[in-house]
Amino acid sequence: MIGFHLCANLKKLTDLSLPMIVNALVQEAQYTSTMIYVGRLGAAKYLGAATLGNMLCNITGFSLAYGLCSALDTLIAQSFGAKEYSLMGLHAQRAAVIMTLFAIPVAGVWLTTEWIVHYGMGIDAEVSRLAGYWARWILLGLWPNLMFQILRRLLQGCGIIWPIIVSSAISTIVNIISNYILIDVLDWGFDGAAVSVGVAQWAGFIGLVLIIYIQATFLR
Repeated sequence: MIGFHLCANLKKLTDLSLPMIVNALVQEAQYTSTMIYVGRLGAAKYLGAATLGNMLCNITGFSLAYGLCSALDTLIAQSFGAKEYSLMGLHAQRAAVIMTLFAIPVAGVWLTTEWIVHYGMGIDAEVSRLAGYWARWILLGLWPNLMFQILRRLLQGCGIIWPIIVSSAISTIVNIISNYILIDVLDWGFDGAAVSVGVAQWAGFIGLVLIIYIQATFLR
């Protein structure tokens, strides 16, 4: 009897966790593909600058934002369990306003990345300049990334996972295609790799919004 319950619980955990594992792998593939394209540019300074830019953006922006958004994990799940569906939407709307306001000081920090890296960390001026370029281009995808995180937690709280995986896959595919076009075709080089990250963030957000709209309008 105990073994039966353990197997049942294991199945439930697997059903819940497997889609999120797939989603994490898809999102990691996006970061990896970008770093591969940056590495193909030749000079080590490009890969170093992209790594520094990503590090600063993660520490001062994305990690803090994801921590704030994690409050929705509890709020949405509680509201869904209590069948307070309007309250779920209210939580998401409040989160959207808060995260939009949060993005303003983050943008200010990212715009000064060159000086932070050069004077604060003592990094070479050329690498610092490139890291500043990287952070400024990444800024294009900050707001859609934050909105994506809110919608993601809203869906997760309802037990709906597949739109998140599909939109993440769309983002990764767009990232690879835009890297190819901007770097190999248009020869934008380092800037092209950074722009593709922002483009991919917008693609993931718009893709998720469209999936939710189609599901709510035509497939209900």
